[in-house]
Amino acid sequence: MVDVTVGHDLGRWPGEVQSIQRVTTKALIDTGATHVVMHPDLIARLGLTFSKRFTQRVVGGHVSDIDAFGCDITMTKQDGSRCTICDVAAIADIPPDCDILLGWDFLYAFDLQFLAGGGFALDWRGGDAVHPGKLASR
Repeated sequence: MVDVTVGHDLGRWPGEVQSIQRVTTKALIDTGATHVVMHPDLIARLGLTFSKRFTQRVVGGHVSDIDAFGCDITMTKQDGSRCTICDVAAIADIPPDCDILLGWDFLYAFDLQFLAGGGFALDWRGGDAVHPGKLASR
């Protein structure tokens, strides 16, 4: 589990940047997931706007259409600096035991290292990535 701060997608926010509501919450890193999954109650509380509809195929072959909502997700690195992935499409669903599940749509921007003793490290790749999301280092 990691702490992340999530808020309305800056590119779609109609008002002043300072008025964007943000929430810091626990997120589960899931290296087997493609998308970011966010609890529908958190999506509603932040007032996130509809971004796109995904056709989702899960283990076992079940296929369903599911809505995704635009947001920005910020993680604080071990050195105290922050990095933000902008324009993330978060699928509205109920992740297990947390508000957000971080799949590869978020994790692509980090080098994920599993450490001896059960820990892990996420190192920001920085720069621009060839991916639908945009990177912003703050």
